[in-house]
Amino acid sequence: MGATVEHDDDEPTASDEPGRHFVRSLERGLKVIEAFAVEKRPMTAVDVADSTGIPRAAVRRFLLTLTDLGYTRYDGRAFALTPRALQLGYSYLVSSPLSAVAQPHVEELLKRAQKALSKVSILDGGVAVRDQNEIAYVAYARGTSIFRLNISQGSRFPAWITSTGRVLLAVLDDDELEESLARTTLKSYTAATLRNCEELRSAILTARKQGWCVVDQEFEEKLTAFSVPLKDQNGRTVAALNLSTIHEPDRSPYESLLLEQMRATAARIEEDLRLVQP
Repeated sequence: MGATVEHDDDEPTASDEPGRHFVRSLERGLKVIEAFAVEKRPMTAVDVADSTGIPRAAVRRFLLTLTDLGYTRYDGRAFALTPRALQLGYSYLVSSPLSAVAQPHVEELLKRAQKALSKVSILDGGVAVRDQNEIAYVAYARGTSIFRLNISQGSRFPAWITSTGRVLLAVLDDDELEESLARTTLKSYTAATLRNCEELRSAILTARKQGWCVVDQEFEEKLTAFSVPLKDQNGRTVAALNLSTIHEPDRSPYESLLLEQMRATAARIEEDLRLVQP
């Protein structure tokens, strides 16, 4: 009977694709933390192992270490993230010029757009960046409508179903877009949700052609979301600005004015970013 050779968590193997600098145990530890964001509930070591594909013994060591460090808590049955885990994301927000620059502009956009479009219920607005197949809000503000969305700064959603995500997917080259679509799993959120990759590809290419995107009742019923790109000083799209409104059967009376307001705000954000970025 042949012997089984076990590798230490930190020991690189011949099959490792990353460079020699890569710390495999750090990658695994971060995957353990990310598992809680996916499942959105307390998890046992078995749950985390099943979600991440990491061996259960290693997962338990990671979770106990995170508990010792204060990032998770253990109630004798399951582990859950603690408020200290917020520091990991907050460190990005406070160090990102985009977040600090965009936030006041988003708040001002909501006021100006609601004043200019008094007959349209504007729910919220934000700026989002793409992280692989998801988008994350780095700036966010609510409007005055009594209808509330469960979104805040730091919220993440699948890129393909959001207007911000489609704007950001639209700037990928054709090969990158196809790779992203191949990693995308479609899910039906409403009766209006796109049903297959062909429809999704067409919607993304439309956003690329027209330079903006609208997602109408695909993610939530009675919700219409608009997005325009935000570009850096080199003209590269780095984020997307969005506004969400209550669905109207006919958008033609207000769509052009709404997009005009959004593009003007995007230009102001881009101008301010040039002042703070080298």
